[in-house]
Amino acid sequence: MFYRPASFFNAVAYHPPQVIFAGDFRDSMANAMESGVFAVNIVGASALTAMNATSARFPRGTDEFVAVGVAKADCVEIDCPRVADAPATLECRVVKEIDLLGTERMILGEVVGVHLRDDCLVDGRLDYRLYAPAARLGYQDYTFVREVVQLRRP
Repeated sequence: MFYRPASFFNAVAYHPPQVIFAGDFRDSMANAMESGVFAVNIVGASALTAMNATSARFPRGTDEFVAVGVAKADCVEIDCPRVADAPATLECRVVKEIDLLGTERMILGEVVGVHLRDDCLVDGRLDYRLYAPAARLGYQDYTFVREVVQLRRP
């Protein structure tokens, strides 16, 4: 499990849907590599402090949910917990592990399940205005998505 955007992750493909995340060999990375699954939990503005708390270097085996007081729920398609009140969660199966320069790794995962919080949906679509998703800028800086521009491809 990981609560993003504490680390770097991004959607990278549609068919099938895939995401990547990268970081040093800490719990999220180690757990994904050992179990073959991971859950990406999208962070709304109201959960930024809790998300940051989960990035602490806990001893291996510590339940981060308990340590920082975040409610958890079961995933459906994978054997992995997820953040119960996340606006959206992506259930993923590890497809490939990639060594990066230095000491970090990258994991590519196929999205096999999606959870969307009902109160964040408008006409069947996730509406960012209802939860202001957090986005990592780098360093220790974050921003919140408050405006989205939709462009149809020609």
